Amino acid sequence: MKIELDQVFSVTKRGNIQLSGASTRLGAIELRALVLLSKPMSLREIMPLIPESSEPGMLALAQALCKQGYIASSDRGTDDESIDFYSADMSLSPSLAEQQSATAQADKVKAELTRRGFYVSIARQAAQKVPPADGQSYFVLAIEDDPILARMYTQLLAMLHCRAGTASNRREVEEAVENGPKPDLIVLDLNLPDVGGFNLLHWLSAHPRLGSTPVIVASAETSKESIIRALALGADGYITKPIAVDSFTDSIRAVLGLPPIDRSKEGAWSGLV
Repeated sequence: MKIELDQVFSVTKRGNIQLSGASTRLGAIELRALVLLSKPMSLREIMPLIPESSEPGMLALAQALCKQGYIASSDRGTDDESIDFYSADMSLSPSLAEQQSATAQADKVKAELTRRGFYVSIARQAAQKVPPADGQSYFVLAIEDDPILARMYTQLLAMLHCRAGTASNRREVEEAVENGPKPDLIVLDLNLPDVGGFNLLHWLSAHPRLGSTPVIVASAETSKESIIRALALGADGYITKPIAVDSFTDSIRAVLGLPPIDRSKEGAWSGLV
């Protein structure tokens, strides 16, 4: 199949599994392309949004994603059952009809979010098991300013036999990273009260003490732009709130190079090791 830059593609059901299955072996660029193609777009349109890609690289990427069945040639039309979660209309002066349409669309999105529990659950599967930094048990740093969610993370991690630390603001994050145990994994909320989430993600990714420590973003930010930006800044996963417990635990296992929990077996909560 010959692929051209002006050809329109969209993500397939198989591709959507890569965005919602809590474990994927695709790289950051491939995942960003799938997120963009949740709405039909041409390769030429998505190239500026993945600036590190060249024309030959984009064509090769599309060829590979097509071969794996993650995207398919499409047209601009959408059926009545589809929901456009990521409207790109940024008009400064919407008409009354546009405002009414946007309100109706928001209601549909809210209903769909309630039904599904999350928009995406992406976690890049590590090629092999990541050994604990201390050689004994995994330590996960949860950066979250909501005390209820932070407590939930701590409880879930304890059920997985993980040690957990929490931080809710910039000072606590700096203290944990500089002086606390070296984390094997970081769970990051983008909406902290005193520091930009993307700035913090960039700081964590570049911090010399953390090295290649994986970061999973767990955020209420559900826009396509936020997901793509997080992946571009080095996030290994992105889960949208409200958090589904299975997605949270499976995502943690994926980035640590561990197989998913077999929930059909007794004792499925036997931990990460």
